[in-house]
Amino acid sequence: MLEVHKRQLFLVRPESAQEQCSWFEVEILDPDTRSEGEFLISVHDVTAAVVARRDIRRFHHAVSHKLNTPLNLVLGGLEFLSEEGSDLTGLQIGEMSSLALVGARRLQSAVDDVLRYLNQPWATAPAQGCFPKDLPALVSENCAQSGISQFSCTVAPDVSPRRLMLTSAAMSAILDEILENAQKFHPQHQPIVEVTIREPTPGMLSLVIGDDGIHLSPEQLVHAWDLYFQGEKWFTGEVPGMGLGLSLVASLVWGVGGHCNLLNRSDSPGILVELAVPFQREDSFKPN
Repeated sequence: MLEVHKRQLFLVRPESAQEQCSWFEVEILDPDTRSEGEFLISVHDVTAAVVARRDIRRFHHAVSHKLNTPLNLVLGGLEFLSEEGSDLTGLQIGEMSSLALVGARRLQSAVDDVLRYLNQPWATAPAQGCFPKDLPALVSENCAQSGISQFSCTVAPDVSPRRLMLTSAAMSAILDEILENAQKFHPQHQPIVEVTIREPTPGMLSLVIGDDGIHLSPEQLVHAWDLYFQGEKWFTGEVPGMGLGLSLVASLVWGVGGHCNLLNRSDSPGILVELAVPFQREDSFKPN
């Protein structure tokens, strides 16, 4: 498959039961000597660079805010208690302890985000792909975990009963990230979520997840799949999370030969996350 990302072209060999996903950067050259209708293409194996996507500058920038901000709450509260504790009332001690606890929980959440990205579930495994009929239960479970009470999940009757390339663990991780974002960025944190599952193209499942939250800017729509990207005009570290959610989604879906798309809803405020996930072929996991 060919992915266009940040104005670069990539050929992606999807992950299989025997091999990891491979990435090849494609460059179309334009030498003066080429004949009309001829193109010279350069292909480079960039798997190591993509898999290790650890832009050091952005990583340090993100971590310095996302870890230091809650850490300062913890240290500030504990230092105040240590220095002034003997002169504080029980109410004041409780308030400072609560402040430190808030910081500790935010710190734990940031660390968990990084670990979850680094330890993302194995995307595909022999005979372990999930079935489309299992998706409504996964949607319901993940909505409950994200505190979303208003949701619907519709599966078209003509969807193939075959297994998908993604395992239930990978699909649950994808739903968790998308639904958590829907809840986190909704103005009242009470989104109405609509999930539609169909098979518009034979062999490819379409999973569309919509909410009634807010529209995103063109920059946010373009860069939402980037590592550590968050839609703050100024990077304050106050927006919850590490900006890894949609990067995890993209790496899982692209890794099995699928597609991702993010767009604003045209009928109301909110966004649509469109995922195309391939079904397993009958010979996908047969030994060579």
